[in-house]
Amino acid sequence: MEWKRSFAALGLGAALTLAAGTSHAASLTATDATFGIFDQSRGARTLTITGGGSITDVNIRIDFAKCDDPAAQPGDATCPSNDEEFSGETFFYLISPTGTRVDLVYTYDASQEGIEQGSMTSTGTYASNQNVGVRIQVLFDDAAGAGVGPVMTTGSFRPEELLAAFNSENPLGNWILGMGDSDALDPLSYFSAQLDITTLEEVPEPSTWLLLATGLVGLLGYGWRRRVA
Repeated sequence: MEWKRSFAALGLGAALTLAAGTSHAASLTATDATFGIFDQSRGARTLTITGGGSITDVNIRIDFAKCDDPAAQPGDATCPSNDEEFSGETFFYLISPTGTRVDLVYTYDASQEGIEQGSMTSTGTYASNQNVGVRIQVLFDDAAGAGVGPVMTTGSFRPEELLAAFNSENPLGNWILGMGDSDALDPLSYFSAQLDITTLEEVPEPSTWLLLATGLVGLLGYGWRRRVA
């Protein structure tokens, strides 16, 4: 009879440890291409992640342009004008479904808009009085070799605040990409964004499932024999 009790206990232990298994990496992506122009204003875009797990890495790519009047339009590769724009007015930030916020680009502290958003430094991430003149694609990646700014240019850069702040969170749900331009006359054109998230998911091993099934059979058999006795 002792072996039956041990067999039943084995099944109970398997049930309690079912979640244990191997960790598998998963890649999750969300995109947005809702064009917008911001001139002394701010806005937001929603990026919806439909999978879960535990976050290990977050990257976001943003396609935008900062032009002297007038604003760049969809399809423009360059700014309509060829004059200095105040790049320091630009700001971007990302908020996870759980409410964690990471500021990607700061605006300058002379801007009330930037102060309200909490995205500010004494000069801003990007230096003002630049003549960029072209559409910009920036990949914000903690592993990039250089930090973002002060020159507004295409490439991979570390954001002002590390995206690792999202690590261990569940990515499932709506992520908010906030953006804006903090002063008038040099509008920010937003074209698109892509959010890429890597997670780890616990997947039970086949042997764990077999152990559970065998143990449950043992539990049922032990219980039935006790009722008969």
